[in-house]
This record gives sequence, C-alpha cells and structure tokens, in this order.
Amino acid sequence: MLQTARAKLRGANGSTAVVTCVFDAGSQRSFIRKQLADDLGLKGPMETVRIATFGKHGGSLERVRKVTFSLAPVNDGAAVGQWMNALCLRQLCSPVEANLSLEKRWSHIHGLNLADQFPRGKSEIDVLVGLDFYYDFMENVVRRGKHNEPLAVRSTLGWILCGRVGEGPALGPMRALHVAVEDSVVAVLRNFWQLHAIGVLEEAESAESPSSGMSDFEKTVSFDGVRYCVKLPWKAEAEMPNNFGYALERLNQTEKRLQKRPKEAPLYIKAMREYIANGWVEEASNMAAAKGRVVPAASCRYKKRFIRPATSPNRSNNRRATTPELPTTTRAKKDYAQVHYG
Repeated sequence: MLQTARAKLRGANGSTAVVTCVFDAGSQRSFIRKQLADDLGLKGPMETVRIATFGKHGGSLERVRKVTFSLAPVNDGAAVGQWMNALCLRQLCSPVEANLSLEKRWSHIHGLNLADQFPRGKSEIDVLVGLDFYYDFMENVVRRGKHNEPLAVRSTLGWILCGRVGEGPALGPMRALHVAVEDSVVAVLRNFWQLHAIGVLEEAESAESPSSGMSDFEKTVSFDGVRYCVKLPWKAEAEMPNNFGYALERLNQTEKRLQKRPKEAPLYIKAMREYIANGWVEEASNMAAAKGRVVPAASCRYKKRFIRPATSPNRSNNRRATTPELPTTTRAKKDYAQVHYG
C-alpha cells in the first residue's frame, strides 16, 4: 500500500482543487501534473530535468515549470495548509490501484481521521511529494499493527496508511518513477563532453532510437585515430537555380571574339585541350544533361586568377602581354597550377 492522501490544493493565485497525492521519500524533488497546473493557472520559472524509465540509462532532457501551492486537509476549510514548490510533468506515474475496504481486525487504526478514502476506486496521481517537502507533512507518530498489517503515519493531512497488507503474492503491477534534476549549466557541459568523446562512450549510454540528425551525423563524421574528418553538407533534394544561360552567353561571346582574332583561336583551343588532358575540366557530351550539372550562380563567387597567354597582343599599345610564358615541362606545369589555382 502506497502513502496516498487526498488534499485541497490552493495556488498562489487563489485557485483551488481537490487532488490525490503520493508521498515518495525516494524522490529528490516534488512534482505536479502539468495539465492540473495549467488548468489552475499556476505560473513559475523554468528548470531542466532528465526523465528516464526505471532500469534505463540516460533519458530525455525537458524544460519544465516550477510552481508554488499549498496542500491542506480536505475536511478542514480553515486550515492554511503547507506551502511547497513542485515541477510540472505531463505524467507522474500510472494511476494507482483502488483502495480496498478496511479490515475490522485492524484495531490499531480504528477511529483515526484517515487522509485517503477507503474504499476508493483507481485514481490518477496529481501531486508527488518528494523528499524536499516530505517531512514538512509527516509527523513523528506511527501506529503499528500485527504482522502484514498496514502502518498508520500521522501527517498534516491526516493519518496515512502504508506498508504490507495481508499475505501472498503482490496484487497489481509494480510502479517506479525516476526523475533526476540537472542544472542547465551541468546539462550543457554534459552534452559538450559527450560530443567530444565520440566513439569513446559505451553503446549502452547512447539513445536506443537515434534521431535522423544523429544518423546523418554518424554517417558524415569519421575518426582516423588522430583527427575527425567531416564531409561537406549537401542536400541532394534541394532545387537550386543555375547559371547555364549566363555561361552559354559568355561562351558565344568568346567564340565571336575569337572569330575576329583568328591568331588567338588556336591558342585558346590548345589551352582548353591541355585543361582536358590534365583533368582540370570535363567535356560535356550531352548539352541537355549538362544543364543539370551547371554550378549555381550563387556558388560561383570565388576568387579566381585568369591568365592570358603570352602571345596575346595588348589592346592598348599593340605590344605583347606582360604575362610570363606558360611553363612547358610537366613538373613546372604542376607547380604553376598549384601556385595560381591553389
């Protein structure tokens, strides 16, 4: 039998409600059901908590609200109640099982003002009182019965029954809630070190079903024992504009200019053949297919250095250009390309 009680909740804004509470000395903090806090209009600052199911590692981080309210006995309208703080969670635990009728042989609880109803149907937990406020409600008065009979603990809400009831196997499912509270700075540092230790953390500490972002991250990042290698991001499904029309217009202008200067045309043709032979450019055999592979205009804003052949005449004074002769040896061409094209 869990330590459950019915209480009258009063918010700082004056709103009230009758709630079902469970007292849990194994919880570090106290919690309230988020829907109830929203319905009552309870406000407060935000905190970061990590929630994990029983027996699991890690868990998910959530930003939750901390609210203030008081709990008082349901039948005592004049009582001020005990004020406390609690964090808002969507669900504290599954509904608790129904309370059975009290046994007549439990003489040690006869005449006590009990905090819960007996009998009572299955009920949803609205407030979980953790260790931070547990002893603000509990008093140092306990009534014990015989073996396998419930204990009676006096509290500010009335007498709370708990412990073993009868003999034989336990009835109903077992319940456990594990919630750890982390400061936001601690959470940031933890995420940083987990990212820094890629490939070092054990698999048990990783999420069971990673997100698509984490899957893409693992596919594009590799570690060679010394450093990390990251692939450049590329979205294959993105529709991007291209500069095919602009490039075709420039090509036509170049061909027209070379037609007027027949001496320069062989030099340009020779240079382009060298580019193809060295693998610096690729010849497009299909004009329609080339349209899809033209680099977008927005991506062509790189610094380039264009070199005019030394045999090209100078427009201004009809002299030869001052650009030095292109290297003829293979090694010189390679060094030259590295210097001028990076």
